This record gives sequence, C-alpha cells and structure tokens, in this order.
Amino acid sequence: MGKTLARNRSFVMRWALPTIGLITLSACTATDISATPYEKAEAATIIATYSPPLPETWEWREAPFDDGTLRWGIATAEEPKGTLLFLPGFSQFIELEADLLTKWHAAGYTVVALDLPGQGQSDGRQDYPTLPWSGDMSAYGDVIAAFAAGNLADLPRPFIPIAYSFAGNAVLHAITEETLTADAVVLMMPAFRVRTGPWPEFPAFPFLAVADGLGFGEALVPTSQEFRLDTELFSATPVCRFRPDRSYLTNAYFLTRPEYQVSPPTIAWVNGLERSGYSFANTSALEEVSVPILTLIAGKDALIDNSRTRTICSSKLSNCTLIEFSEAGHCTYTEPDSHIQIVADRVIRFADTLTQQDTASAESAPETNQ
Repeated sequence: MGKTLARNRSFVMRWALPTIGLITLSACTATDISATPYEKAEAATIIATYSPPLPETWEWREAPFDDGTLRWGIATAEEPKGTLLFLPGFSQFIELEADLLTKWHAAGYTVVALDLPGQGQSDGRQDYPTLPWSGDMSAYGDVIAAFAAGNLADLPRPFIPIAYSFAGNAVLHAITEETLTADAVVLMMPAFRVRTGPWPEFPAFPFLAVADGLGFGEALVPTSQEFRLDTELFSATPVCRFRPDRSYLTNAYFLTRPEYQVSPPTIAWVNGLERSGYSFANTSALEEVSVPILTLIAGKDALIDNSRTRTICSSKLSNCTLIEFSEAGHCTYTEPDSHIQIVADRVIRFADTLTQQDTASAESAPETNQ
C-alpha cells in the first residue's frame, strides 16, 4: 500500500510539476533491487575490498527507538581527550566515513557514530522503511539529543557533535532548542539548501511547498523513482568526485544489504530541509547560539548550495569559523586520501583547541582547602 501510494503520487507530480526536474540530491540514492547474482557478488567483493576499516577498538551497539532500534558504535580512547559524535548524512551510514573515525580515534578521542532514523541500519518508518523518516529537521535533532542524553552523558568532555550534510541542519536545531548540550559543533558540508539542477530556485521550491501543502509530501521528488539505476550498477556516473575504489560503495551496500536502502528524497523531506534552512538564514533563530562552530564546505559541491551556509555562518552565528575546500566535492569519503587527512586534521585542531582551553582553566583554578 505504502509503495503504491508513493509511486502513484510521484507519477502525478511528474506531470503536475514538469518544470521542476530532478533535485540532484536524489542521485545519491540510486540502487537496483533486481540485480543479477553476478552484480551481487561483485558488490560483495567491492565492500570486502574497498570499505575503509573502522578503528581497532570499535564496538557496535544499539539504542531503543520507537518500535525499533538505532544503530551506533563507539571506539574508546585509552586516555581520551574528549568525545566526538559523528552523524552521517542522507542515504549515508557509518561505514562510509570510517577513515575519519579512525584518524580521530588515533588522535586521542573517543569516537562515536550514529545512523540517524531510516539511515544505515537504524530503523525508520514502520509503514514504509525506505522512505525518509521525517521531513521535520527538528525531529531529527530531537533524536540526536535524546540519544546523546541516554548513551553519552558519562563520556569525557569536551563533547563535540560532527554533523555531515542534512545532519548539520538537524543538530543545529538541537543546539538552538537547547535539547543538546555540546561544547562545540562541527558542520561538515551542511545542507541548508539543496541545488535544483538546471532549474531555477523559483519556481522549484515554491512548487514543492505547494505540493507538500496539497498532500503530495510523500511523493518522491519529481522525475525520481524508487531504487533507480540509470545504467549498470557499477558504471553510473557518481554525483560526487569519482574514485574507483569508493564511488560505488553505497550502491554495493544497498544491493547486498537491503536494510541499508533509502529511497530518493520525498517532497516533504526536501521542503522541510528548505524551510529549516530559510529560517536559520532569515530569522533570529540562532541569535542565542554561542558555542564554537567549525563549518566546512566544499567548493565543488554538486548537491548543496553553499550561499545559505555562508550567510548562516557569517551573519547568524556569533562564533562560527568557515573553511572552504575549493577543489572538494560533497562526499568526503570519495575524495583523495590527502583531502580526507586535511579534513580530519582540521577537526582535530579545532577539538584540541577546546581541550587545551579546558586544561588551562583547570590548572588556573584556585585550590580549595579540604
């Protein structure tokens, strides 16, 4: 029933809104549920050969969530300098960014990562598991805050969430609404507005808002379809930088492990992200946020319009530092190893600054008589 409804609504919207075209974010989620045994075997080989290793002390765990669970993991440092919580983006999952997790752990931090609802192996919607869990970015923020309070409260400080893509939008809600207590935040290629491909923002976004209001929110974005593969599984053109050993990892996981599959974005999801980003950029919603925020953006990001991110960091956040990697694309894990190292080092340097401040404060505190 749910799949039929989504397909029918998607069909209607492709005819009702022919001027909008494809929201390019949907290209990240292409997969194929009718692949041949050969393709499945090839996908399994790609995962076994090219998935970056997680930290040596990594432990998988689960946390209760609605009628299911959230999947998370942790690598505890021997003498931790603090705790870093990594939050993957849309259609992404923990394994893809294992390189970064390993580098942060090697730098002395306890590292935690969480698959958000409906992503990776975390449960999402019960009625239709592959559709995005919600179009409300604040709801994702509430999940992050509840998870941190229930599972990470006793871990060493400073506590720094590192939120990638749409998770950056969500975590900013949690910080703004004071449901999440953090010592600092890292926004990695945050999604406050998606690109609309060759079509102008007007009429694309207004039409999506109207479609959502008319009850078509669960339709997939126009011209997309469920589990689409435009060409052969391992010859489709990636949206992010092409890297032979990494560019097809997501499809390989989707193909061999159906629980990882995520549909293209729905109209409600894209509209919710746009509405949230607009609010951050054009209202006083962030005026009380004072924690240090490091914002990393990619100069060749084909998925995210960074102009709104620049506005939010420069004009709406009082303690935000923005760094642009001019030659990088949206997906860190498909970038060259040298770039992955640079990103890891930037985060470590940012976190180390907080650690050093905490140490200096402790050393300068007056002694008390017992």
